[in-house]
Amino acid sequence: MFCCLRKNNDYDALWQQEGTDIKARQRNFQKKEILVGNNAAYATFQHTIITLYNHNVLTLALLDELAREYTDTDIDSGGDTGLTTKDGKTLEEVCIGLVDPQWLPVKREDANYVNPKYWEEEERYEKWYEITNGRWEWS
Repeated sequence: MFCCLRKNNDYDALWQQEGTDIKARQRNFQKKEILVGNNAAYATFQHTIITLYNHNVLTLALLDELAREYTDTDIDSGGDTGLTTKDGKTLEEVCIGLVDPQWLPVKREDANYVNPKYWEEEERYEKWYEITNGRWEWS
């Protein structure tokens, strides 16, 4: 599951605060959210995969075996701790690199990106979603 639900309907009020920078607004909004799903499972998976990668023992077969253990656990990316590898890769980048080493984000002219400035992140998320829900059946 990759979604969050608002605790109450004060989204607009939070984003209309005067004199508040965007980062402060984001922090305030996040405080009002209830993250649903199994955040602890995601944090555990993230830590495990990053650690194995950092020790140069992570293979595609091992990644698939570990990831499939999280099927039907309601794993939720709200548990992302921001942990990165020694060489600066995120969990998503490590997994995509193993599952589909030739994949590169390509800007689609027909895509309706939420924020065109960050099209690469959106393409990476789509690939991540394809892997987690298609290959590992996390949905």
